[in-house]
Amino acid sequence: MGAIKEKYQRKFTNLKTLYYINADGIKITVYSSYEVMVKEMMSLGISAVGKTIKELQIEISQICMDDYMEANFGEDSGEDSGEEPKPNSSDYFKTHKWLKNIVITHHLKELSYWLYDYNANKMPDNIKFDFEINQKWTIR
Repeated sequence: MGAIKEKYQRKFTNLKTLYYINADGIKITVYSSYEVMVKEMMSLGISAVGKTIKELQIEISQICMDDYMEANFGEDSGEDSGEEPKPNSSDYFKTHKWLKNIVITHHLKELSYWLYDYNANKMPDNIKFDFEINQKWTIR
């Protein structure tokens, strides 16, 4: 029959320890202020003016996908260019750019939960679904 696959064990995300240091030497966390997070999004080329949380989440997701595609399928993907590690390597998750995207993503999720007072009964179905999954796998 072959080898039995082990069940995938999802890793818990501790939002209190998730951070990076920006170019100005400031520690950026999921719970950083709105003004700080807007500056960080602008450093990625994302303007938050007049956009919904969902639109910002889509833009961050697109940046992550573009980085992944470039690392795996870009012109330099076959060569060791000396730049950031590929997404399938363990060092990739430690890079500054990846951490920045993850911190901003979690910040936007927390912001959407905060708008509904972290009460799943008040949330629309799409946010409620995400909130309930994140409750299982994050440490606040």
